[in-house]
Amino acid sequence: MKFNNIIEMTKDISDSIGDTTLKFGSYELQEQVTKALLDKKPIFIVFYDSRDISISYRVVSQLSALKDKAVFSNVRLPSKDVMEAFGVQKLPSLIAIFAEGGQIKDSKSKPEYVQIARFKEKFVFHEVKKFVVQVKNFFG
Repeated sequence: MKFNNIIEMTKDISDSIGDTTLKFGSYELQEQVTKALLDKKPIFIVFYDSRDISISYRVVSQLSALKDKAVFSNVRLPSKDVMEAFGVQKLPSLIAIFAEGGQIKDSKSKPEYVQIARFKEKFVFHEVKKFVVQVKNFFG
């Protein structure tokens, strides 16, 4: 199979898989993280600078076993301040933010209860799914 055919086929597949993740701008991210924690759900955030987010992340976000158990979001072209605040070193990056054992009771809860897990593998389906499931299982 020629390289151009593979690229074209990958683009066709990617275009056919919708993006149901929540799109946040840098300015509203902290508010949405707090909301997810108060709803007792881990929030997964992809920070990226390309045209589309990872197809693997989009597919994992739509798995029925994870539906309503986590918040899947993305931030395209995050500001330098946001990257520093969330410890993002490079793009794309995936992080999970969660609170151990539902320790977040209100917006004034102690920040030490909040945990951040960083995805360090390749953006391939089985690695993204494994990361998301591990965080979800740890979270509760």
